Amino acid sequence: MSVRFNGLPHRLAGLVIAAGLVFSVAGENCRVQNRQYVQLSVVGKYSAARGTITAAGKPKQVAAEFAIDFGKSPQLEGAATALDGKTVSVRGALVQCSKQGKKGAPKCDRERTRSGLFLQPVSIKEYEPRSGKPSSKDHGVSVVCRGLIHTDVVALGGETTGATIELTSDGQQTWELELKNRELEVARKANGRPVVVSGALEVRNGIAIRERWIVVVRNLSAL
Repeated sequence: MSVRFNGLPHRLAGLVIAAGLVFSVAGENCRVQNRQYVQLSVVGKYSAARGTITAAGKPKQVAAEFAIDFGKSPQLEGAATALDGKTVSVRGALVQCSKQGKKGAPKCDRERTRSGLFLQPVSIKEYEPRSGKPSSKDHGVSVVCRGLIHTDVVALGGETTGATIELTSDGQQTWELELKNRELEVARKANGRPVVVSGALEVRNGIAIRERWIVVVRNLSAL
């Protein structure tokens, strides 16, 4: 199973080889097992030929493209074929490909994904807005992830939100967190400890970092 990001920043490109990377569909199981995980809900345009879903970037954002692997849900692939070119909603988890053919993991495919990550869907369906026809304005990525949080983070030129969450057990891969006052207070108390975060995932242009992956946090819970 696998996911691909369009124009993956160098900090996340290392996810391909990062040791200890663990993403799982079963969020509650991961919580019990004390593992990092990332679950996504993506609304974007589906391409059956490429096997991807692309969420168009909004102003000041970069489009995010995810390569989908149906290895664990072959029944969804047939249904997805009829959705070619349409705006769809996909729920699933980010997982790392395996060069050793690990059971349950997708085989690495450089042609499909540079990052070595795939989106493992648990559902895919045509997106139906409440009114009118779907458009790029409906596109977006919601995320729920578990990892260690760090606050009062500094960066060259101040190019940081001031908070990050570690996505891997080796602490090398992180996303930034954009926090409101209430969540910031909880985050500071939980500094260095595991948290579960939910919100909207955005990719923004940067200077020192070409593309910054930022979760605009809606909820944050310390564990």
